[in-house]
Amino acid sequence: TLLGNGDLRNLEVKSQIVDLHPDEDSRADHYWAAYIVKGRKSTRARLEISISAAPGIAIKKLIDTLWIEVLWVNYGPFGRLHRRDGFLVPLRKPEPINANTAVWRQGDRCQVLPIGTHLLGVLDEPQEVLRRYAGHLWQSGDVLTIGETPPGSNARPVPPSGHASTLNPGPVALPGVPPHQQLGHSLRHAKPD
Repeated sequence: TLLGNGDLRNLEVKSQIVDLHPDEDSRADHYWAAYIVKGRKSTRARLEISISAAPGIAIKKLIDTLWIEVLWVNYGPFGRLHRRDGFLVPLRKPEPINANTAVWRQGDRCQVLPIGTHLLGVLDEPQEVLRRYAGHLWQSGDVLTIGETPPGSNARPVPPSGHASTLNPGPVALPGVPPHQQLGHSLRHAKPD
């Protein structure tokens, strides 16, 4: 799935998965036959994605992020388990805010500076994100947080633990609130080095 700032319906996305099993050759037709991963072993795959559009369409200006969703079936003595995972790949990142033009909001005995980032996902390291977008603004004693997109926006949160469908809420979960919506209620704190 493509995410961006314009009409993406005229873009064509093609994908192909190439198996890279350590003990089997890939098929020429790219069909991925059933493959048994033995205990304490692993296999690999290469994902190839191409995005194209008609002449005159500036793809790089339209697309911000690629959402890759992976569906697979685990099977064995335990039966068949339908699994699902997903992750964001940022294709374009906003420039960090300029310290001279930063617009601070007055809070209750504090000042707040909202800082926009690219959409964050499981591949992002929170401290690196904070360094990229706010590292030049940090001062001793600052409290830095990463939170979800404000309510009412069209962006979908991506949990740091994987796909929202795989979350198992614990005893502190908010009653009646689906797990993927609870993510916005937690904040991560990081201290500058």
